Amino acid sequence: MNKILLGIIAVVMVSCSSAPFQANVDNELLVGKWTVSNVDDAAAMVNKEEFLLSAMHEKYKEGYVFNFEKGPKFTLSSADGKEVLTGNYGIGLEDKSITLQLIPDSTELSYDLSSVEGGYTLTATTSGDLVNLTIKK
Repeated sequence: MNKILLGIIAVVMVSCSSAPFQANVDNELLVGKWTVSNVDDAAAMVNKEEFLLSAMHEKYKEGYVFNFEKGPKFTLSSADGKEVLTGNYGIGLEDKSITLQLIPDSTELSYDLSSVEGGYTLTATTSGDLVNLTIKK
């Protein structure tokens, strides 16, 4: 019983301490189309439990295209143009992170942004999302 109570308290503390999602307003860092050039899911192979969590988020494939609009909207489309994800995005302080807020359920996925030649690496920081990406123009 004590473990359950401690678990509930921990969940409430984490949910209350996390910053609310802030949609992009005028940052044009990622505006345009970006192709997923690398999907690194090696971290998903750590153990069976984490692999299953990652499999639930198996939404990225090489060749998929992010389209970040001016303002908060983004889409992720398959190589043949079929929409896979849609939502809002927010770019963090000093252009060091990005948060994707998926529609319709408002799930948030957070990534650290680091510049690579011709693009960016998105390193997952959301618990349970173990897939890192490289996107290029």
